[in-house]
Amino acid sequence: MLTEINTPVETSQGRIRRLCSHFFQVASMDDSIRFYRDMMGFALTYQEPRFASMKVGDLEICFQPADGQPKPQATQGMIVTVEVDNVWAFYRRLRDRSVKATEPRTQEWDRRVLITEFSDLNGIHWALIQPTSVRGWEPAF
Repeated sequence: MLTEINTPVETSQGRIRRLCSHFFQVASMDDSIRFYRDMMGFALTYQEPRFASMKVGDLEICFQPADGQPKPQATQGMIVTVEVDNVWAFYRRLRDRSVKATEPRTQEWDRRVLITEFSDLNGIHWALIQPTSVRGWEPAF
């Protein structure tokens, strides 16, 4: 079990600053762009025939066509987790457009969150979370 949670890493050897984007191979560029625009609120920031990028807030996702290749093994077991302000609103939007999503439920992590999960049209698994408390603190609503 990890006991030193905030142990600083030696920075003279380099360190990760932030995750810049998620890069996905997709079956259809147009269908993927529509899905992420309509379901998740992403805005198209760049597009050419073999590449597209979309952004919402600080999160960027990029696509390239899979060209009939099987899904990369790297996406198996991977879950893209995004914090949202209203899990129920996203759940209803997904459900209303016939996307199978789990009914929001409470889950305990380092904080209590409300979570819904779904897979997109390319089989990429997403978890949308909404914090409901911080460890040792409960909201007054």
